[in-house]
Amino acid sequence: MGHTHTVTDTDARFVIDVASRAINRVAGKKNGLMQFDHNSERLTFEMPRYAEDHDMTKCNLVEVHYLNIDQSTKKEHSGLYEVTDLAIDSEDENKITFSWLITRGATQHYGKLNFMVSFACIEDGVIEYAWHTDIFADTPVRKSIDASGAFETEYVEIIERWKASVMAHFTGELDKWKVETAAGIREEATDAISSLSAYVTPQMFGAIGDGVADDTEAVKDAIACASEHNKMVFFPKGVYLISAPIVIPSGLDICGSGATVFKNDTTTVELNGMDVNAAFVLSGSKIYMHDIRIRGSVDNGVDGIAFAENTFMLSVSRVTLDSCRKCFNDIGGLFMAEFDRVHCVSSLCAFVFDANCDKTSMTFKSCWAENCGQAYYMRRCQYTNLISCGADYCNSANKSPYSVGYGDPTTKHGVYTFELCRAVVMTGCGVENSWGNGAVLCSASFLTINGLTCTNVKSEYNVDPAVLAVGMIVHDSEASRIIINSVMTNNAFENTYVSKRYPDTRQYLIAYNFSNGAYGARGVKGIIASGLLSSSSAPLLGGVGDYENECLLMDEHGKIVTVEKHLNLSGRKLYPVRNLTNPSGSDRLIIPFNAQSDANMVHLIRVAGISNAPNTNIPNAFEFSLGISSLDTANHATLVRCSSDAMSVDTSGMNAVIKLPALYTNLNISIETMSMNENLIDLDGIKLGAN
Repeated sequence: MGHTHTVTDTDARFVIDVASRAINRVAGKKNGLMQFDHNSERLTFEMPRYAEDHDMTKCNLVEVHYLNIDQSTKKEHSGLYEVTDLAIDSEDENKITFSWLITRGATQHYGKLNFMVSFACIEDGVIEYAWHTDIFADTPVRKSIDASGAFETEYVEIIERWKASVMAHFTGELDKWKVETAAGIREEATDAISSLSAYVTPQMFGAIGDGVADDTEAVKDAIACASEHNKMVFFPKGVYLISAPIVIPSGLDICGSGATVFKNDTTTVELNGMDVNAAFVLSGSKIYMHDIRIRGSVDNGVDGIAFAENTFMLSVSRVTLDSCRKCFNDIGGLFMAEFDRVHCVSSLCAFVFDANCDKTSMTFKSCWAENCGQAYYMRRCQYTNLISCGADYCNSANKSPYSVGYGDPTTKHGVYTFELCRAVVMTGCGVENSWGNGAVLCSASFLTINGLTCTNVKSEYNVDPAVLAVGMIVHDSEASRIIINSVMTNNAFENTYVSKRYPDTRQYLIAYNFSNGAYGARGVKGIIASGLLSSSSAPLLGGVGDYENECLLMDEHGKIVTVEKHLNLSGRKLYPVRNLTNPSGSDRLIIPFNAQSDANMVHLIRVAGISNAPNTNIPNAFEFSLGISSLDTANHATLVRCSSDAMSVDTSGMNAVIKLPALYTNLNISIETMSMNENLIDLDGIKLGAN
């Protein structure tokens, strides 16, 4: 303070009379405020530079104490505003000016706003000087800026009670204010603080908020005071550097205005037997955190918000989490938690709740993962809703348009991944320009999708599509139930690894990868889908497993759509004509199989043959197709089907044995295959003869 600057404003202006301590409104200036004014009205003050021969520019603590009383209900709201612009008037060096930016707390009630101003000079750790004005009680708070009519009720009792609490600062209670100059921290008389304001700030306890000084202890002291006296913790604009996790107990309201809390070191706190490095640790219930930015460090493993054991009934709203290893660390479990308009940006993990603990009744509304690694990963979550949530440039790594990208395009997880979840509902969610094994991957979960929009979703996950089908929405090999009411894609999902290595393999809108039908079980459909709209020619549904029986597709009119069977077979391969001989003659064609590399391998073999014996009057030609699959890797071939009713087929697990329509000693055959893996068929071992 003590710099030269003139405060100017067109709103109400007041002059303080040092002799009488009265606050007088300047005639002709606007008088009155409108209910719920917030950061839009600024009251300015001027006064002589010297009061009682003391230079008021030396005062380094100037506060406006206010009381807002409701005209009808007599409800009251009190608080204080810390002045930050005390200055010498540029036209008169014997005059000082300062201002009060009106916030919602001062205009909460329709009625009267009463206020007074206090000054204190702190020197060498103690209060050396204090001075205050009288109360100004003539500022109306109107329901409309044009409303007229006087406020006749003066509420003498309420004002006198408030005045007594304020005056406690300037009598015996004032002596309790001290400053620890070594740490730069002011220890307040917390009883006096609690009587003045609905909130406390870290600045009251010595915080600097410049992003350089360590504000850890000041923030901890503010939280302890607020917890003891049931007050809000308010972070004014600034960057608060902390060097240890800040634990938030039950019942606290944490908010800010242009404030960032920044943790960049490796100091941890123990939670459930584990060392956790996070900016904040929420512990308990009824915690409300809003309008603040939390910055961590991916390199130093700093998380944003961690949850202690059995945290419940909490709300995180309008919070940005930036540069965190994990924006949220759910090591302790959650119950009844709401996340509203939360923005996770440039972090390794955004909305990732993957700890091996239960999370129940969570709601995510209008949340956004931007330039993060894993966007959404819900594990052991139940009764959970995601409403109007989105993801952009997630798992983009070096493909991100940002200076630094996060995550891995080869991840096995979807952009949204659900594992071991029950009763999870996605409504009106989307994903753009992101990488993942599908926009949505569901594993051992019950999921309902009510509207999903996908644009430019890709993957580089290294997978054999014969083992795991790929698509925009993936039902993986663990039994799940998915109900899809509406999906729109602006372009086809593409796994570029599969496209290059298996160019003829289909990629789907919905990829199914489970079959309970093979084991004789039927029940609720694995997938029930309707309202599917794709701008690409990709099949709506397909994959590995008995999906044509275990899934149900309906058109926009609710009519069941036939599911076409799409095998993940490689392109056709035609082999040269081969001559087989058996001097003794045989009506058996034997096709050997190698051990299958995985369950549910599928092969299609088409065979055409004709007798090549000389001087034969009847050519004895035949043609058939053979479908072969294996239910497990222990068998070579356990299911074999032949297209010709005239020809029988048997299998020993090692060979498919086809009974031909005639006895052959010399046979020419042509073979064509479509196979998930043609190396699993022993084409060189095909022969005429006994098994």
